[in-house]
Amino acid sequence: MLPLTSLRADPPSLAAADAAFAQGKFDQARRTYQSLLKTDPALPAPRLGLIQSLLRLDRWQDALRAAQEATQALPASADVHGLLAMTEIRAGQPEAALTDANLALAKDRDCYWGLVAAGRVADWEGREKEAYVLFTRATTLHPERPDGWLGAWQTINDPGITEADLQIAKSYLALAPKGQPFDFNTSYIQNIVTNETGYWHGFDKDPPFHLDEADQKQQSYMAVFPIQRSGKSVLVSVGINGKPFHLLFDTGASNLLLSSNAARRLGLTNLAKTSVSGVQGRAPASLQRADTLTLGSITLHSIPLTVTGSVPEDGDGIFGGSLLRDYAITLDFVDNTMTIARGPGAMHLAMANTTVAATPLHFYNSHLFVSTHAQGRRVWAMLDTGA
Repeated sequence: MLPLTSLRADPPSLAAADAAFAQGKFDQARRTYQSLLKTDPALPAPRLGLIQSLLRLDRWQDALRAAQEATQALPASADVHGLLAMTEIRAGQPEAALTDANLALAKDRDCYWGLVAAGRVADWEGREKEAYVLFTRATTLHPERPDGWLGAWQTINDPGITEADLQIAKSYLALAPKGQPFDFNTSYIQNIVTNETGYWHGFDKDPPFHLDEADQKQQSYMAVFPIQRSGKSVLVSVGINGKPFHLLFDTGASNLLLSSNAARRLGLTNLAKTSVSGVQGRAPASLQRADTLTLGSITLHSIPLTVTGSVPEDGDGIFGGSLLRDYAITLDFVDNTMTIARGPGAMHLAMANTTVAATPLHFYNSHLFVSTHAQGRRVWAMLDTGA
């Protein structure tokens, strides 16, 4: 007969929890970290591991509570405050996240989680260059962690891929991270590295969406062009290689996308494979390149096009709102026009003779977010004209 001691389960260990986390078994890791904390609530490592496990499981409300409890148990820990900031970002509380990220960095200027959280807030506030510096500093301190690499990648808003961008992507992919927010991003970045790198290098000497030389020299300019209403949708009239198209204006999208049928009118060649994300998941697509995109009196050159069979029924495709991130935009539903303006005084040009109600807005990860309130709390909601 075996002795009773041999029938007892081994006590939970930090090494076992960390191993489960590294293998992507986040719920198993969570349970083990919690068991360790029941044994000794003052242990810092299980608290940090528990918060990270809950974030990877996207149980952000539980992660927020666990992080708040951790700051009470370990108020001097920079990592705890940094992870609290990370949970606050996930909870849509960027102001609180900035406070806790700064507190973490005040305790330890090399706090990885403080740097990543501060980078997230800087990116949220449109300070991409500052965010990039914070993320890359984090990757220097802990290249084995994926959060800094992903943050650095997401600060890249310009179309195209440089060698530096490619190295960031490869460093991130080499870690093969799992869980939230990595599962979706990993497949997306892998597709770019595998299928799209050569395509984007084709724009190295001819940048996407660049203006005519005459327009580039102008300090300010404006264009007005017609829109159409189709139910709750807004269709903009544009020209692609001189041919007319009607595209759904979608502030929730980031590309210029044509349906397969509409793209046949241009007779362009498929240059690379890609995929697009929609309400029904990801769908296959191809990348093409047009010479010109005309918006009223403005002509843009060297145009990346995504072509897919998965598009809304209205119109010929989608005009992603982030393509106009450098412009002041007015949609006039009385005269059915869109006005875009750029340069000094752009807002005055775009908003002339209008009554304005202002609300805070952020451009983050190629999407627009507006401030609203629900049940007495501020909520940042994505402004999606295509929804």
